[in-house]
Amino acid sequence: MNTTAVIGVVAGAAALGGGAWALLRWRKKKKQQQEEVSNGGSKKGTTSSTTSGSTLWNGLTSAQTLQLQTNLNATRQAFLSDEKNNKNGAEAKAFLKLFNADLKLDGKYGPKTLNAVKALQTYLNAKAGANIKTDGYYGEETDNAYDNWAKKSKNYAGSKKVLSGL
Repeated sequence: MNTTAVIGVVAGAAALGGGAWALLRWRKKKKQQQEEVSNGGSKKGTTSSTTSGSTLWNGLTSAQTLQLQTNLNATRQAFLSDEKNNKNGAEAKAFLKLFNADLKLDGKYGPKTLNAVKALQTYLNAKAGANIKTDGYYGEETDNAYDNWAKKSKNYAGSKKVLSGL
Protein backbone atom coordinates (compact mmCIF):
# COMPACT_ATOMS: atom_id res chain seq x y z
CA MET A 1 0.00 0.00 0.00
CA ASN A 2 1.43 3.36 -0.96
CA THR A 3 1.61 6.43 1.28
CA THR A 4 -1.35 8.16 -0.38
CA ALA A 5 -3.60 5.13 0.22
CA VAL A 6 -2.58 4.93 3.89
CA ILE A 7 -3.28 8.62 4.39
CA GLY A 8 -6.68 8.18 2.69
CA VAL A 9 -7.59 5.23 4.93
CA VAL A 10 -6.51 7.09 8.09
CA ALA A 11 -8.42 10.25 7.06
CA GLY A 12 -11.50 8.19 6.22
CA ALA A 13 -11.40 6.42 9.59
CA ALA A 14 -10.99 9.74 11.40
CA ALA A 15 -13.95 11.20 9.51
CA LEU A 16 -16.11 8.20 10.37
CA GLY A 17 -15.03 8.40 14.00
CA GLY A 18 -15.92 12.11 14.11
CA GLY A 19 -19.30 11.42 12.52
CA ALA A 20 -20.01 8.64 14.97
CA TRP A 21 -19.06 10.92 17.86
CA ALA A 22 -21.38 13.65 16.55
CA LEU A 23 -24.20 11.10 16.19
CA LEU A 24 -23.73 9.91 19.78
CA ARG A 25 -23.73 13.51 21.02
CA TRP A 26 -26.94 14.23 19.06
CA ARG A 27 -28.64 11.10 20.47
CA LYS A 28 -27.66 12.06 24.03
CA LYS A 29 -29.08 15.58 23.56
CA LYS A 30 -32.30 14.17 22.06
CA LYS A 31 -32.69 11.78 25.01
CA GLN A 32 -32.24 14.67 27.49
CA GLN A 33 -34.92 16.68 25.66
CA GLN A 34 -37.33 13.74 25.78
CA GLU A 35 -36.68 13.33 29.52
CA GLU A 36 -37.37 17.05 30.09
CA VAL A 37 -40.67 16.74 28.24
CA SER A 38 -41.71 13.60 30.12
CA ASN A 39 -40.92 15.42 33.38
CA GLY A 40 -43.38 18.15 32.44
CA GLY A 41 -41.03 20.77 31.06
CA SER A 42 -39.41 21.67 27.80
CA LYS A 43 -36.31 23.71 27.27
CA LYS A 44 -36.80 26.86 25.19
CA GLY A 45 -35.74 26.50 21.62
CA THR A 46 -35.99 22.71 21.51
CA THR A 47 -38.15 20.32 19.60
CA SER A 48 -38.97 17.08 21.36
CA SER A 49 -41.42 14.23 21.12
CA THR A 50 -43.74 13.35 23.94
CA THR A 51 -45.03 9.89 24.77
CA SER A 52 -48.39 10.74 23.19
CA GLY A 53 -46.66 11.38 19.86
CA SER A 54 -47.46 15.09 19.68
CA THR A 55 -44.53 17.37 18.99
CA LEU A 56 -43.44 20.18 21.24
CA TRP A 57 -42.17 23.40 19.72
CA ASN A 58 -40.66 25.65 22.37
CA GLY A 59 -42.87 24.06 25.02
CA LEU A 60 -46.10 24.04 23.00
CA THR A 61 -47.64 21.12 21.17
CA SER A 62 -48.18 21.55 17.46
CA ALA A 63 -51.94 21.93 18.15
CA GLN A 64 -51.25 24.70 20.68
CA THR A 65 -48.83 26.38 18.28
CA LEU A 66 -51.47 26.23 15.55
CA GLN A 67 -54.01 27.84 17.91
CA LEU A 68 -51.45 30.52 18.82
CA GLN A 69 -50.76 31.23 15.14
CA THR A 70 -54.50 31.50 14.49
CA ASN A 71 -54.93 33.91 17.44
CA LEU A 72 -51.98 36.05 16.36
CA ASN A 73 -53.26 36.28 12.79
CA ALA A 74 -56.75 37.24 14.05
CA THR A 75 -55.26 39.96 16.27
CA ARG A 76 -53.19 41.26 13.37
CA GLN A 77 -56.25 41.33 11.10
CA ALA A 78 -58.27 43.21 13.76
CA PHE A 79 -55.49 45.80 14.06
CA LEU A 80 -55.28 46.12 10.26
CA SER A 81 -59.02 46.75 10.16
CA ASP A 82 -58.69 49.41 12.86
CA GLU A 83 -55.72 50.91 11.01
CA LYS A 84 -57.93 51.57 7.98
CA ASN A 85 -60.32 53.48 10.25
CA ASN A 86 -57.54 55.35 12.07
CA LYS A 87 -58.47 53.74 15.38
CA ASN A 88 -55.05 52.33 16.28
CA GLY A 89 -52.82 53.85 18.89
CA ALA A 90 -49.05 53.88 18.79
CA GLU A 91 -48.87 50.45 20.46
CA ALA A 92 -50.97 48.75 17.77
CA LYS A 93 -48.99 50.50 15.04
CA ALA A 94 -45.77 49.19 16.61
CA PHE A 95 -47.31 45.70 16.76
CA LEU A 96 -48.17 45.84 13.04
CA LYS A 97 -44.70 47.11 12.19
CA LEU A 98 -43.06 44.19 14.04
CA PHE A 99 -45.62 41.61 12.86
CA ASN A 100 -46.02 42.64 9.24
CA ALA A 101 -47.34 39.44 7.58
CA ASP A 102 -49.74 36.71 8.60
CA LEU A 103 -48.21 33.50 9.88
CA LYS A 104 -48.40 30.28 7.95
CA LEU A 105 -50.76 28.02 9.93
CA ASP A 106 -48.45 25.02 10.18
CA GLY A 107 -48.21 24.31 13.92
CA LYS A 108 -44.45 24.91 13.86
CA TYR A 109 -42.91 27.41 16.26
CA GLY A 110 -40.39 28.86 13.85
CA PRO A 111 -38.69 32.24 13.71
CA LYS A 112 -41.76 34.03 12.29
CA THR A 113 -43.97 32.76 15.12
CA LEU A 114 -41.27 33.70 17.63
CA ASN A 115 -41.09 37.25 16.21
CA ALA A 116 -44.90 37.56 16.20
CA VAL A 117 -44.96 36.55 19.88
CA LYS A 118 -42.28 39.17 20.61
CA ALA A 119 -44.50 41.76 18.93
CA LEU A 120 -47.44 40.59 21.04
CA GLN A 121 -45.40 40.71 24.25
CA THR A 122 -44.19 44.22 23.43
CA TYR A 123 -47.79 45.30 22.77
CA LEU A 124 -49.13 43.70 25.96
CA ASN A 125 -46.42 45.36 28.05
CA ALA A 126 -47.13 48.78 26.54
CA LYS A 127 -50.92 48.69 26.21
CA ALA A 128 -52.19 46.20 28.77
CA GLY A 129 -49.71 46.94 31.54
CA ALA A 130 -48.33 43.40 31.46
CA ASN A 131 -44.88 42.87 32.87
CA ILE A 132 -43.70 39.95 30.75
CA LYS A 133 -40.39 39.18 29.06
CA THR A 134 -40.23 40.03 25.39
CA ASP A 135 -38.31 36.90 24.48
CA GLY A 136 -40.71 35.43 21.89
CA TYR A 137 -41.54 32.36 23.95
CA TYR A 138 -45.19 31.79 24.69
CA GLY A 139 -45.63 30.62 28.27
CA GLU A 140 -48.11 30.98 31.13
CA GLU A 141 -47.43 34.69 31.73
CA THR A 142 -47.90 35.63 28.09
CA ASP A 143 -50.94 33.36 27.78
CA ASN A 144 -52.61 34.93 30.83
CA ALA A 145 -51.78 38.51 29.75
CA TYR A 146 -53.07 37.81 26.21
CA ASP A 147 -56.26 36.20 27.53
CA ASN A 148 -56.94 39.05 29.99
CA TRP A 149 -56.35 41.67 27.30
CA ALA A 150 -58.54 39.77 24.81
CA LYS A 151 -61.44 39.63 27.26
CA LYS A 152 -61.27 43.40 27.88
CA SER A 153 -60.58 44.51 24.31
CA LYS A 154 -63.52 45.50 22.13
CA ASN A 155 -61.60 45.29 18.87
CA TYR A 156 -60.21 41.82 19.50
CA ALA A 157 -61.08 39.20 16.91
CA GLY A 158 -61.73 36.40 19.43
CA SER A 159 -59.52 33.50 20.42
CA LYS A 160 -59.19 30.41 22.53
CA LYS A 161 -56.72 30.31 25.38
CA VAL A 162 -53.63 28.56 24.01
CA LEU A 163 -52.40 26.77 27.11
CA SER A 164 -55.74 25.40 28.24
CA GLY A 165 -55.89 21.75 27.19
CA LEU A 166 -57.00 21.98 23.57
